[in-house]
Amino acid sequence: MSYQILDDVVIVELAQGVAGPLAGKLLSNWGAQVIKVEPPEGDSSRRMGPFPDDVPDPNASGWFLDLNTAKKGITLDVATPTGREILKRLLVDADVFIEDLPAETQEAMGLGYEALAQLNPRLIVSSITPFGKRGPYAGYKATDMVLQALGGYMSVNGDPERAPLQIPLEHGLYMAGRQVALATMMALHYQRETGQGQHIDTSALECVLMEPSFMMLWYTYLGGIEGRGRGYGLRVVDGDLKECKDGWIALTADGGNPWSAFAPFFGAPELADEKFASRTGRRDHRKDLEALVEPALRKREKMELFDAAVKNRFVFGPVQTPEEVLRCPQLGARGFFREIDHPRTGPMRYPGPGMSFAGHAPTTAPAPCLGQHNVDVYCERLGYSREELTRLRNLGIV
Repeated sequence: MSYQILDDVVIVELAQGVAGPLAGKLLSNWGAQVIKVEPPEGDSSRRMGPFPDDVPDPNASGWFLDLNTAKKGITLDVATPTGREILKRLLVDADVFIEDLPAETQEAMGLGYEALAQLNPRLIVSSITPFGKRGPYAGYKATDMVLQALGGYMSVNGDPERAPLQIPLEHGLYMAGRQVALATMMALHYQRETGQGQHIDTSALECVLMEPSFMMLWYTYLGGIEGRGRGYGLRVVDGDLKECKDGWIALTADGGNPWSAFAPFFGAPELADEKFASRTGRRDHRKDLEALVEPALRKREKMELFDAAVKNRFVFGPVQTPEEVLRCPQLGARGFFREIDHPRTGPMRYPGPGMSFAGHAPTTAPAPCLGQHNVDVYCERLGYSREELTRLRNLGIV
């Protein structure tokens, strides 16, 4: 049995940055043949650090390497007429086209869905733009922070006494990339059943907004507005972060144990006082509760607290650093991290796709160096001679 579930799927990816490339990566994890089309200067993420030894290198960007594993990489200037014709030749036999072009640019280039459907009726065009292809914001650009702000995500995150909080590391764009991959899989199923393609118009803003969608229902149904922090600083052991000897730990009173069990756990008989027995009481007497819990926590290490909590049916969560996450026994037992050897960086550990299929394993090929597969794709797939490829390179088209 082949370990590659999608090895009969051919994807052409004309998308830069995070969202589109993430979608391609999620599909390449399970064997899809992804041809990544970059401008001759390379995807914008190749200029995003970190870099080994802090030396900028377009072939060693941590962002690019992570978002583009197991893809074939070619260079092509689709702003030129010749470049667009070459792209169309690639799309004739492709199953999916992942693209992030603004709507007006896409139509001006002759790469709109209607034109591509005439070229290849089976083609799935998965579009990902900040605001979608329609609407008054359709032509606008946006960063991850802008999307989180407009999508309401920031309004419910952070300390209510301070500015709204952005979830870091391009979180909103990652949301969008996952939705593109999911929608593409549904369209592939439909394509296999009917032979018909689809146009998937994904708005990154809408992907961000659907994550805390409950806040919109709360408002429309009850007229309530969810505040930042959801009781931040009021819930000492009912969903708060507290400092311990070597870091931080998330404390909750969930797990099924009565409150009285906390007193022996923390070695503080005073916690058995009736005033702490209810969540309301713990909120009303939070200063007294903090005075008992915080000194006890500072004497203990977070993993020791975690192990003890599990044995006592408490639901605690140590805040793990990246170094600690790499050593996490749960992730290790599930084989979450994969070692991938790249010619510029050597072997490194990469996060896995987050799910597993019985009898199958995700691919472990490295991200391509800039233009690494030009010969494979142009000469072997499209039939160009080496001389023609050299001419295209000299013209700045590839």
